[in-house]
Amino acid sequence: MSVTFPASANARGETELHGVMAVRAGAVPNAMRGSVFGVAPTGAPNPNTPFLNGPPLFYRIDFHEGAATLRTAQGGGTGALLEAAARDEGSPWEFRDFGITRLSAKLGARDFSNTALLPVRRADGSTALLATYDAGRPHYLDPETLQLVAPVGAMRQWRANLLMARPFKQVFSTAHPCADAATGELFAVNHGRALMTLAGRLFDFVRTWLPWTPGQGRSPGEALDDLVENLRLAIEAAGGLRAVPRRFFSSVIATLTGHDERDEPSHPVEFLQWLMAFAGMLKDFAAEGPLPDEAPQKPFTYLLRWRGDGPPQRFVLVDRGLPVEVMESAHQMALTRDWVIFVDAAFKMEIDGITSVPEETPEDLVRAYRREVSRPQSSTARFYFVRRADLDRDDLPSDGHPSFPAHRVPARCVEISGEVVHFHADWEPTPEGRVSLVAVHQRAMDGAEFVLLGDRRWDGRPLPAAVLGTFPTAMAANTVGHHEVDPEGARVVHSREVRSADLAWALGLTAGPGINTWGAERPRLTDLYVYSQGLVPDQLTELIHELYDKYPQRAPWDLRRLLAQGGAPAALLRVDLHTMRIAEHFVMRDDQQVVSPQFVPEDDGPGWLVCNVFSGDASIAAGFAAREVWIFRAGDLAAGPVCRLGHPDLDWGYTLHTAWLPTVSPLAREGLVTLEDDLGAWLDDPAVRDFYERRLRDPG
Repeated sequence: MSVTFPASANARGETELHGVMAVRAGAVPNAMRGSVFGVAPTGAPNPNTPFLNGPPLFYRIDFHEGAATLRTAQGGGTGALLEAAARDEGSPWEFRDFGITRLSAKLGARDFSNTALLPVRRADGSTALLATYDAGRPHYLDPETLQLVAPVGAMRQWRANLLMARPFKQVFSTAHPCADAATGELFAVNHGRALMTLAGRLFDFVRTWLPWTPGQGRSPGEALDDLVENLRLAIEAAGGLRAVPRRFFSSVIATLTGHDERDEPSHPVEFLQWLMAFAGMLKDFAAEGPLPDEAPQKPFTYLLRWRGDGPPQRFVLVDRGLPVEVMESAHQMALTRDWVIFVDAAFKMEIDGITSVPEETPEDLVRAYRREVSRPQSSTARFYFVRRADLDRDDLPSDGHPSFPAHRVPARCVEISGEVVHFHADWEPTPEGRVSLVAVHQRAMDGAEFVLLGDRRWDGRPLPAAVLGTFPTAMAANTVGHHEVDPEGARVVHSREVRSADLAWALGLTAGPGINTWGAERPRLTDLYVYSQGLVPDQLTELIHELYDKYPQRAPWDLRRLLAQGGAPAALLRVDLHTMRIAEHFVMRDDQQVVSPQFVPEDDGPGWLVCNVFSGDASIAAGFAAREVWIFRAGDLAAGPVCRLGHPDLDWGYTLHTAWLPTVSPLAREGLVTLEDDLGAWLDDPAVRDFYERRLRDPG
């Protein structure tokens, strides 16, 4: 057995389709109804760029009377408009890839909206979808046309972490806001880290081989100035741009890669020049913008609440008197009757997240740089609980920020063992008044590192092109945990976890009754469906192996056994949350991946699970298409799919989060933010006004 990653999952096509899907096996259940929505990042694979860097392709599968109709569309919206206009304008307006982000020196950050979807109710009572992204604002998506229409909140209402002096600044938000269908409230998180903390690992890397330390009390701009100057002097001292002495890099290469001097790159100066330019770019991107005190000298975390289409209410979160600092990301939120919850998720936002090392850089040096600036995720998850009743108190003190005024509200932090990216919560409290959480613990799994240029397999072998840009695999079996939490006492009262070394390796996205569905009841969570990406040896890199080799409570014999067997195939699991066991599962072929599960409710029955499946060459030869949509009967996974659907022109790549709506109607656009609202005072800047008039303004 040899488990491989299918190349079809990394192709990232963007073909727009509209037509009936062909039934490849089985039949579409007559009782299926409503529409499943999903999203996939697009763009030509780049071995130096994570696959999450790419515009969205949205899809909708409508089920009606035993047939399935597929529609796909490139999302368009402001981001696509800006990128096309900037490309026509040329440098320095153009957007360039920087790791997981795409940035323009003149315009700021590209918002991809390519990660997750959330059904919401508009103020007029209509239903809409939000398309979301961790490094940007949520955007309204028209469910009918699959076009991005407008952001939630104007840019001036969100606080940035970088690019404050650009019209479209870099905003860190959450890919999973939460909404209350009954009240129409929408909640999101807007957070940022101190800039010196964000750039700290870059400084640490340079300190490895330059005796440089920023002076005490230096601003981020001054510290980055020092860094650029020290790099410039080091190049000069080396005797010229093409003659860097071997001793200059010998210590860092030997220390970080374990190679002796004979393996050292002979011309690392291009990398040094890039590093100097990158530090200068950071200084420029950290410059204070037109809003006073926006650049964070200290961390901030806001909870935003919308009631209708007006501006948000802003609450600055405080834990035991200190500002809450999100150390990694605020990827997931959940809402209960009494609490707003978010997790400091195991998807770290570090300086290497906006790093794209030039492809011509020698691979030994790339590995040295990534080893130095990378760090393992925290092995615990910090959940923050905000009591909803506190948000309406009259005695909340004001934060007093000149540009982002907020009320200070307490947040209770509860720490749970095992890193978490995705979790869910029961709407009602337990009989004892506790909060019931269900969390996927992605132990020793680092979804923020990606498999990139310069990486090698855990055993030193080169990597196939099919895995470059993808998520790495895990170093340990993952678990699903059921936790009863007392937020007031900031403690976990009771926990149970389910684990399987063969079936729960690199657990991914979740589905189940009441999860990302609209118009269905909010039951107490009873079953959780989750897929395992499996253990794909080609996705276990030397970097991940090194970062997580000392992971606490890891069972290394599981990894050794599975690697000796050629890996573990992908699987689809159902976890019974009452008994906390894997009640059933379906194992994929060795070259297949199953992703993007979505539960579809049934009026009088258990419902269905809709998933996307990618196949490699061996499975294609056995009769599978490279890309298919599979339908499982909920509660009967072991029987296999009741239907396999396909389309001859389907070319999407790895798909992400999904949603289900019972009916589809066009988005009502009244009250939404316009491009002119978003640009605001930036239209007073002559260069921006000229660009807007020539490239962006609608002549109609």
